[in-house]
Formats: sequence, C-alpha cells, structure tokens
Amino acid sequence: MASRKPPVVTVVQLTDEGALHLEWDLDRFFPDPEEPDEVWVELPHGLATEPMDGAVRETDVPAAQIQPYAGRVLAGSVVFKWAGPPDDVQGSAFPPVQVPGGGTPGHTGQVPSVPVLAIVAREPKTLQHENRITISWSSYSYNSGDIFWGPHDQPRLHTHNINPHGAHYSGTFTTDHPLRPRTAYRFTVRVTNGFEHRTVESEITVTSAANHSSVRRFLAESGVRTPTGLRGPLHGVPSLRAAMN
Repeated sequence: MASRKPPVVTVVQLTDEGALHLEWDLDRFFPDPEEPDEVWVELPHGLATEPMDGAVRETDVPAAQIQPYAGRVLAGSVVFKWAGPPDDVQGSAFPPVQVPGGGTPGHTGQVPSVPVLAIVAREPKTLQHENRITISWSSYSYNSGDIFWGPHDQPRLHTHNINPHGAHYSGTFTTDHPLRPRTAYRFTVRVTNGFEHRTVESEITVTSAANHSSVRRFLAESGVRTPTGLRGPLHGVPSLRAAMN
C-alpha cells in the first residue's frame, strides 16, 4: 500500500520580481509514496494559492500576495491533500524568509509596536538536534528587546537578547535548551524604545512535538539512510532507543 507523507520542501527563495518561489517533492525516503490529489501553499491568515493538481512540484506566490508582510518574517507551509475515503491532509512548514521593504520607522518619535508572534516549527529530537521550537517575531521602533521563555511553571527560565541590528525589527528564534516532548512552553517577547520610555510585550504558548516513536522515521529525519550510517552518529550512545528519547 502506498504511503501518504507530508511534502519535502526543497527550495524557498524570493525572485527578482518579489515573488515567493517554492519547490517541493514527495518524501522519497519511502519506496512507495502516494502522489496527492491536490497541493496548495498556506501563509498566515489564509491560502496563498488555489489548490493545484497534485503532480505540480513548484509555484510562485505573486509579489502582491506577500506585500502585506513587507519588513517582516514570512512563514508558511506546503500542503498535500488526498481524496478519501478518508480524506487526508498533511503539510510541511517551509523555512521563514525575510520580506524586504515595509518603510521601517526610526527610533525617535515612534512608540514600539506590540510584537506579532508566530509558530515557525515544532521539531522532534533527531541525531542532529534536541526537541526544539522555532518562533518568529515582528515589531518596530525599539532599541532593546528580549525573549523570555520556559515551561508554564517557569515561563521566564531562559532569556535570549533580540536587540535590533540596524533597522531590522523582526526575526526568528530557535530554542537553545533541550525541550521535553509534548510540553507547553511560553514565549514572551518584550521590546523597549528607550527614547520614548515605552515597553510593550506579547506572548505565545507552543506545545513541543512528540519525539519519534518510529525508528525508521527517526533515522530518516536524522539523515541516516542505511544501517551502516549509524556507526558515526551513534558513537557513545548505548542504544538507538536512548538516542530517540
């Protein structure tokens, strides 16, 4: 029986015309991937494209559709749909991109905007990295900022500085301490305009992903394609199950 797996996003880039170019493919790790019936691109607040034939492997999201994100980090996903019974929909987030423009205001005479936060990725543990979460933020007119984060009982356990560089008031942050799987974490982004003596903040709660229970999937996400590839990554690890948890 053919397997239904989310798409593998291979190319994400802005074109010279300002469009967002995306390319994707089936998950070729599995020998029998089932081609979807439809595919589309999702951006925050709705669809970026109308559903396309499942055989399509690339598209350009017109510049006019990403212009509202000018000066901000843009994140989204490519989505596969298989017609039932039963219907099945699976998507993969693509790496965030910085959309140029936006007329960023200066520091003086402008109060900072309340940060807009979004979830970029929730990733289970692999041989390359711990269980982790990536968020994005976008604000303006601040000259100092921090991200406070931690589990609900210690929501400000960790701190990450996001002071702006030049006129860039947005970005992404990936957790830099190991996470417990299936655990809610709170992220608070606080920014300050010292010239205007104003501080604003906003928060988002994200539940970390469940770690892989499938050895095959864990190896695939770790970039290990054959059993012989285990010798290097597992050096010093007592067992594969120990590496997964």
